Amino acid sequence: MWAFIGLLSLLGIFVFLVLAVVSFFKRREKFKKNLMLAGGCFILTIAALSFDNTPAPTETAEVDADAVPASKDSKEVTKEKEEPKNEEKEEALKKEKQEKEKAAAEQAKKEEDEKLAAEQEKKLIEEESNQEKAAQFNFTWDQFQSNWSTLVPEIKEMGLATITVKDKVDQVDNQVVNAKINDYLMMMSDVDPASDKVKYIMLMAEPSANDQNQNLNILLAFGNLIASSNPDLTKDERGNILMDGLGFNGGSLENLNEHYEYEGVKYDASNMNGLLTLSIRPANK
Repeated sequence: MWAFIGLLSLLGIFVFLVLAVVSFFKRREKFKKNLMLAGGCFILTIAALSFDNTPAPTETAEVDADAVPASKDSKEVTKEKEEPKNEEKEEALKKEKQEKEKAAAEQAKKEEDEKLAAEQEKKLIEEESNQEKAAQFNFTWDQFQSNWSTLVPEIKEMGLATITVKDKVDQVDNQVVNAKINDYLMMMSDVDPASDKVKYIMLMAEPSANDQNQNLNILLAFGNLIASSNPDLTKDERGNILMDGLGFNGGSLENLNEHYEYEGVKYDASNMNGLLTLSIRPANK
């Protein structure tokens, strides 16, 4: 706007100067007036130029001026907002870590408890099993003598039904019973003196190289020993223990050394310098 006014004023200066020169020669009364108007246009031109050169704040400058502090304030605000967020994030991570550690500890404790419970259950089962096994070998010396003479009819027929006790040797917590059936069958047993229960029993037999009846009687006596220690066994079970389990199945007995377990009872058969032995005891002993 001021530039336009200044342009018109500049034009007016030339116009009024020309009119002033013309009126100086023709109409002197208008010379002074035109000269004053030219001077007024000159002053107006100066004024217009002055106003036009005054720096005015532009919209861009206003925006920039406002943006600088605004940007600064925004950074500060962002920083202030980020600081609690970082703290919250760290706190959340810390809490998550603690929860994971707690969960891991609880899982480890659970596994340990389950392991202990499984071990206790296993131990209990083993104890119950041992009790059941022990029950399969549960008789007194008198009961054994009665079983020996009555369970297998052939024992009486072969004259093997009588057990003659030679002596009883008392020890601290044990009584050793030495007995004899005939000249080639001897017996030894460990008995609990408090309960008279048999803890271990062994039958020793001397086979003959010439008398097969004697050898058959030895097999019969071994079978009767198995039956007398556990009357609940069937005839087939007794035969399987003696023949298959302990190796008395027709083969050579020269290197006999067999061990066999069945229903909580341990059977051991051996050849000790020509003397055949069969011992019976609880499997857990």
